[in-house]
Amino acid sequence: MPFFAIYFQDQLGLSAGFIGLGFLLQSVMGVFAVLAGGYITDKFGRRKLILVSILSCAGTNLLFPLVGGAGSYLLVSLLLGGCLALYFPASLAILTDLSAPEERARVFGWLRIAVNSGLGLGYFGGAITVDWVGSLSDDPALPYHMLFYADAVTYVLFFFVVLAFLRESLSPQVAREYQGFRQGWGKALRDSRLMALALINICFTSCYSLFMVGFPTFFKDWVGLGAMELSIVLGLSTFMVVFLQAPLWSFVDAWPRTRAMALSALLFAAGLLTFNFCALGALNGFVVALLAMVIVTAGEIFHGPAVTSLFANLAPAHLRGTYMSVQSMCWNVGLGVGPVVSGAILDAGAPYALWTAYPVALVVAFFGLVAFGKRLPEEVNSPPAESQ
Repeated sequence: MPFFAIYFQDQLGLSAGFIGLGFLLQSVMGVFAVLAGGYITDKFGRRKLILVSILSCAGTNLLFPLVGGAGSYLLVSLLLGGCLALYFPASLAILTDLSAPEERARVFGWLRIAVNSGLGLGYFGGAITVDWVGSLSDDPALPYHMLFYADAVTYVLFFFVVLAFLRESLSPQVAREYQGFRQGWGKALRDSRLMALALINICFTSCYSLFMVGFPTFFKDWVGLGAMELSIVLGLSTFMVVFLQAPLWSFVDAWPRTRAMALSALLFAAGLLTFNFCALGALNGFVVALLAMVIVTAGEIFHGPAVTSLFANLAPAHLRGTYMSVQSMCWNVGLGVGPVVSGAILDAGAPYALWTAYPVALVVAFFGLVAFGKRLPEEVNSPPAESQ
């Protein structure tokens, strides 16, 4: 990101809506993979599934430079969705295993710092690669192919790090409590609190999807930002998370998690609405984008630790993989449907509607959180050590 959408639009001539369809297929495949991933994580352990996911993602990235048209783009996107989705339930289950309830919000906050450090390196590394390789080659597709190759190499390195240093966190005693796929998923799907949290979280994840197709296409085609400017705007977000996640979260660490998420929804919505001001004046594009991204990222900082700790606190020990799979499904649904909607809006020639339509989902999430917080016991919403 954000070069994925730009490559397939500029080099293969795919429309923004069709690129969004690829993300939708990734998410559909991801839902089925997550169903299996939750079962494997709770039945056989977390580490093996992580290794399989990482290695398969490396192989899939090597296929993208071979994509020559719409059909192969959809096929490889489908494959990537399945490979990626296997990773998240297992990784989140490990972190839940290793942290006490009162520690989880901070643990997941540090996870966001790690993830955003990688994203920041990716944004700037991608921009430098596109500009540098583009200046040396007559092949306009080569810089983007190099990004896919770099991704594959990174996955392989990650595979060996996990192989060498990560140990299985699922204890034999907890594994024996697991009663199988049907019983495990049946319990999760009958948990009304889990399903309510999932629906609320989809409102958030659909808005994150804007930065996959809608954001890069909007600022390239309608505002005129280049690769480096796009990377600076997105890099600002990662910079804020890396350096401000811990201190900002400390202000709300004693809050109920639903209250922190409600604050996140308001900030996130305000930031997206601010993007509309890109239509005003000569300085609109870059300056307004930076300001809006600051507000959006403030919302992101409060959302991630709060929602992940809620999923983790709701999960019985023997169903952590399954419950964290539900959180992964939220991302699959939001990141699948969102790009299709944003792509359709852009293809219809109404780009500024992006920054007005999506905040509606966050307003729905806000009122949902107000009601949902009243249903949760204190040990889930504010674990004892956090509420003191």
